[in-house]
Amino acid sequence: MGLSIMELCEKLKHYSAETYVGRNETAWVKSVKFLSQKRSSFESDTLYICSSPDLLRLIPPDQCINLMCVNNNHPGAYREQHSSLNFLILHKAVDLYEIYEETQDLLSKSNRVDNNSRKFLDALISNKGLQHIVDVAYEVLGNPCAVSDVNFNLLAYSKGTEINDPVLNEVIRCGYWPYHLLRYPSPYRRSYREYDEGNKPMILELGESKCRRLFGKIKINYNQVGVFAVYEGIKPFEETDIQLVEILCGVVSCEMQKNSLYNDLTEINYKKFFIDMLEGRIVEENAIQNNLKILGMKLGKKLCILSVDSRFGKRFPKPYIRTMLEQLIPNCKAVVYGEYIVAFILDATENFYGEFYFNELVKFLKENKLYAGISRCFCRLTDVRKYFLQSIKSIDLGMKMKIQNNFYDYEEYMIYNLVDTITVREAKELCHPLVTKILKYDFANNTFYAQTLYTYLSRGKNHISTADCLHIHRNTLQYRIGRIEELFGIDWDNGNLLLQIHLSFKILEYIGETWPTAAN
Repeated sequence: MGLSIMELCEKLKHYSAETYVGRNETAWVKSVKFLSQKRSSFESDTLYICSSPDLLRLIPPDQCINLMCVNNNHPGAYREQHSSLNFLILHKAVDLYEIYEETQDLLSKSNRVDNNSRKFLDALISNKGLQHIVDVAYEVLGNPCAVSDVNFNLLAYSKGTEINDPVLNEVIRCGYWPYHLLRYPSPYRRSYREYDEGNKPMILELGESKCRRLFGKIKINYNQVGVFAVYEGIKPFEETDIQLVEILCGVVSCEMQKNSLYNDLTEINYKKFFIDMLEGRIVEENAIQNNLKILGMKLGKKLCILSVDSRFGKRFPKPYIRTMLEQLIPNCKAVVYGEYIVAFILDATENFYGEFYFNELVKFLKENKLYAGISRCFCRLTDVRKYFLQSIKSIDLGMKMKIQNNFYDYEEYMIYNLVDTITVREAKELCHPLVTKILKYDFANNTFYAQTLYTYLSRGKNHISTADCLHIHRNTLQYRIGRIEELFGIDWDNGNLLLQIHLSFKILEYIGETWPTAAN
């Protein structure tokens, strides 16, 4: 592509250069030549060095070319008469061959940038991913490269290269930038702040490193989403490397936009962190703690995951549901993850279900016909994916059992999850024969002993709670319990037997078996 007359003027400003552009469409230069008496043909993309006013008369009146006038060779009136010419005038005295070599060198560097830019774009459109782009960058720049996100997690780097740089080696080993490099007063941190205030790529002299780095900001819609870094570990930086890194930042930006995460840049730091954990990309405790420090995020003693399935209910935009969850639940951060809106409850209080905001959450779900599942409480973020799967499994089990509810707690469905892993035949074989005997008796005699027994065990053998649930008098409950003991020989002190009976009812309930129930 070459350089424009204006760009050359800027690069040669130490010669007190100025330009007069007659035609913008021809103001691009790909090569440089001397203007001599013997020249009879001209090229529009060539810059002709003219050292004498007499040589200007060689140019045909209708020709559109680029001229560099040197050594007090001011075009004067000739310029006014030939408005189609583009002039680059150097007011300081120069050696003709030195200015020729300098201009040729500038064009060669521009060609290097143009040729390598095409390689970067080819890497982008090949759809081979971010790592492929970094590999091509390493081939072009001749030094190791790395891409990090805004949370300083390593996304891609030049593999198979070894340089004597303890910082880079630590970053590769950990998979992220260690927090101590960002926090403590050091030459690294002072240099990074200087870079952080600018917009262009910058070469940093870092005291803790064995080599210099070239940093560039990766942005989407003017928001920084990552950093492209080049390490001067194999060969010295070239002048064009800064320009190439700037182009690479744009290419990487386009690649990152293929990920829907970067379409919504609001609070992208914590969203990227949570989605990395959901995807299983961040699983080590040290990496998680490093991210928490960078984000300034504090956790409670108990955490849990709540997921809303967006495939059901009113067709709200997912970001709207995410915003509502964050408003309804204190200490909550939510992200859109596939078909789910996943809420990270960072401080799950023990009386969660008694809180006003829980009632408001259930109301919101019911009014909009949405379904949510919540995991068990946990304390280690390394287990995020495990508990996310619990939350969506509880929705799946609740829907499969056709339970009329909008909120499913995995604690209540854990047993059904076990049953879900075996066949119906295997599940029935696990049922205690005593339960089958009770069911047959109920169907034959129009009694409700199975319903009574299941409710009694589910309520922890609490007479008041069981009677209230069945909507019967406590004396009626006491009579039924006595009859169950008399007819079926149940020992209420045999915990193992009661567990098997309770589990049998759970199994039958999950596979869709029914038993007689009294009208409330």
